[in-house]
Amino acid sequence: MNRFIKNLIIPVVALLVLLTGCSQGKIGNNSGDPTPIESEKTDILIVYYSLSGNTEKVAKQIQKNTGGDLFKIEIENPYPDDMYEISDLAKKEKESGNLPKLKDDLPKLASYETIYIGGPVWSNTLSSPIIKYLEKDFNGKTIIPFWTDAGDAGKYEEEFRKYLKSGDLKQGLGFSNVSSLGEEEIDKMIKGLNSISESSSNLSETKIRITADDTVVEAVLNDTKAAQEFKKLLPLTLSMTRMGEHEYYSSLGEPLSEDDITKVGYDIGDLAYWTPGDLFAIYFDDTDEEPEGLIILGNITSYISLIEKLGNLQEMKIELKED
Repeated sequence: MNRFIKNLIIPVVALLVLLTGCSQGKIGNNSGDPTPIESEKTDILIVYYSLSGNTEKVAKQIQKNTGGDLFKIEIENPYPDDMYEISDLAKKEKESGNLPKLKDDLPKLASYETIYIGGPVWSNTLSSPIIKYLEKDFNGKTIIPFWTDAGDAGKYEEEFRKYLKSGDLKQGLGFSNVSSLGEEEIDKMIKGLNSISESSSNLSETKIRITADDTVVEAVLNDTKAAQEFKKLLPLTLSMTRMGEHEYYSSLGEPLSEDDITKVGYDIGDLAYWTPGDLFAIYFDDTDEEPEGLIILGNITSYISLIEKLGNLQEMKIELKED
């Protein structure tokens, strides 16, 4: 089990509590919807608004992976059934600032450290209920957005950043055409919600940024000699080639130090130096044949799906990140 997935697997005891059903949870209204479902004491909250059920499908899967509390946002005056009417109404709401009033059973945020906030993409931006919810004070909270769309998310994440007034915003994760995705597919994407692993958290880390077209991914370099030599090469633009469905690689043009211990295999999200060919590699999925002679340089700290969705040949600019 790679360390990124391990970070998101909840303890066995908490998992058993979740699987025993909602009878141990608390329901926030009389509709039968899971709003909220509280698991064992947790510092994670998953808040979502869902009209068609797609965002709810993802939110429930995030809860299964994190063990967080789940809460569904509801508005006092429900929208009409017709999507065209909703679109017109939502546009007027945003233009006028007269956003829908949310039901007043919203969860108190004091006990939560990490808050996932999810909603559908409406006209390439946030739905009105989510915009309204973002008026809350998230100071001191880590915010992770997620969204569902029919194939085009527009500038959802950029718009989310604009509406969020406080909190430490992390990169978000979009889910397209959720109705056609199975639970395993959604689960795989959610397990790409990466954070710096426990095994790397004690290292002297250097934050870097990897840019490919409009995609920006953040990562850290560790304190190995090879990683520190790689750091001296930055900023660096590499023509990365996709190999199968598990990695991108490029020649560095010059060797790095091989004084560090090499290993066989990698974890998803690893940045590595492949010593036999002087190659820099980014690993975004598992493979049946594990490569030998790797020196791990660091790890991706953004969502792996951002790398996974890129094309076959990709110009990637790698540079130090300024705090």
